[in-house]
Amino acid sequence: YEGERPLVPLMPEGGGSVQPVGEQPIVAHEVIACTLPEGFPPKVPLSVRLSQEPVVLTVERQFHQLVFRLERAGELLGVTTARLPSRFPLTIRLERRDRLLLVWMGDQPVWTVRLR
Repeated sequence: YEGERPLVPLMPEGGGSVQPVGEQPIVAHEVIACTLPEGFPPKVPLSVRLSQEPVVLTVERQFHQLVFRLERAGELLGVTTARLPSRFPLTIRLERRDRLLLVWMGDQPVWTVRLR
């Protein structure tokens, strides 16, 4: 209000600037999925790439497990494995929620990676 002091100071204690609060905060979110077909052969990698972030998820069957590999702009973010499911076809999803990457196998979370 004009001529009155604000109830809340507009400068944070540690310096910097104050951003106005909107009705909905903006959170970067993107999901991409692929389906592993029945009879998914061993050692044949399948990969998906996010469009807004240079992240690639590669899935490969090795014996009785699936190997998940995440790369960002050619840099390896990590590798993890999961037991080969008994039911196919199976949907694999790569999801980005702001600075988190989540890998899903069907409805089960497999892996969470924080982007730097």
